[in-house]
Amino acid sequence: MARNYAALPHDYLEEMEALSSAEFGRLCRALLKYSATGEEEPLQGSERLLLKRVILQERRFQKSYEEQIQAKRTAGKKGAEKRWGSLAEDSGPAADHGKHGKTETQTNTNTNTETETETKRKTDPLPCQDGEEEPLFAAFGPQLQEAVSQWLRYKQERREGYPPTGRRALLGEIQSHAAQYGEAAVAQLIHSCMAAGWRGIIFDRLEKGQKTGTEGRLRFLEAAAELELEQEAEA
Repeated sequence: MARNYAALPHDYLEEMEALSSAEFGRLCRALLKYSATGEEEPLQGSERLLLKRVILQERRFQKSYEEQIQAKRTAGKKGAEKRWGSLAEDSGPAADHGKHGKTETQTNTNTNTETETETKRKTDPLPCQDGEEEPLFAAFGPQLQEAVSQWLRYKQERREGYPPTGRRALLGEIQSHAAQYGEAAVAQLIHSCMAAGWRGIIFDRLEKGQKTGTEGRLRFLEAAAELELEQEAEA
């Protein structure tokens, strides 16, 4: 089932406040066109510097939507197979029914155990979401919370996890830069650092972008989005 809408998160209000109403409108029109057709509309104003960024976000939302649809299909298929299997058991001999029922029970138990383990792995809170650092993390907006969570998991996967003191220092540094440059810019920087495979978050890039003014910040967001798109294409 194809989506009939495009992703337009509230974070864009802050991230794109430098755009005029006309520029923002043209960017939204280009986003809708890309979402519907996959075609990038050429833009001329400052909004062109954010086109790659919104396209990258749209791809993320599309992927998430497709994964949800696939999960529902898989669940529906398993449910149908279970119902038909139960009907087949009811119509078979009593001995076979008992034997088959036992096997199915064992299979279902194993499947449920695996599902519970996988669900627990996915839903276990990160240390910063369930401890002394929680107030710092909770102060971030949804976009930055997602970026920070992904960064911590990214470091765990690289076996470079932070000790508690290092985690608190990281969150404090992120909070400081977010207050100065905006949460959207910091979140985009974190995603770009992960896409590039870097070991740390290069906060200096935020300062370089600010020194060149609004145009420089927009160009930074454009370059960061292009880098992430390149990494996505190579994966």
